[in-house]
Amino acid sequence: MVAKKEKIEKICNECWITYFVHPYREKSKYCSKKCLNKSKIWKPTWIKWTKWLVKAWNKWLKYTEEQKARLNMEWLKLAPLWNKWRNLTDKEKARLNMEWLKKWQWRNKWIKNYNIREDKNHNWKWWIWGYKRKRIEYIEIKEKVLKRDWIKCMFKWCYNTTGLCVHHIKKSKDRPDLLMEENNLITLCKKCHEKTFWKEEMFEEYFNKILT
Repeated sequence: MVAKKEKIEKICNECWITYFVHPYREKSKYCSKKCLNKSKIWKPTWIKWTKWLVKAWNKWLKYTEEQKARLNMEWLKLAPLWNKWRNLTDKEKARLNMEWLKKWQWRNKWIKNYNIREDKNHNWKWWIWGYKRKRIEYIEIKEKVLKRDWIKCMFKWCYNTTGLCVHHIKKSKDRPDLLMEENNLITLCKKCHEKTFWKEEMFEEYFNKILT
């Protein structure tokens, strides 16, 4: 007879409840399909941070006294570095910051290329829209549109809350000037978004009526 392996204790990423799984399901993150579907819904950042803090606290409670002492010693090693930094003058801090920036100059150049307009950016290619869609401005507008549409699909008789994405009513290739406008954006689920592929012009009037 093959000996049964003991189940592993895990914490659900959505409801934070402890659950037990078999060793072959060691990589699972959610206790049920309900929690998996809930995780796909858009959530503000403060909820994600609270979840991370709860996970960290649960891990800390499981540690033994020896492990806690070792981690505390590691944190104490950083204390003198912080005290040194706090005692430095503004000029010395500025000099150290400049040295750090020189080391990471290539990274700063890469970040700047996203924030420069497409006309001035040497990396810009009109057929690739990823440069603009990764910008912070676009992400903020995306969040505004989701809040405006009550975080649900706006297609008739759908109102799905999972797998949401922001759809451009007028094609971004045809009208790049309307890429960042809220009136040209509407929330759709994946299934409804697939219905609009290659038929964007047919749905323009319909989506405009919904928004008005």
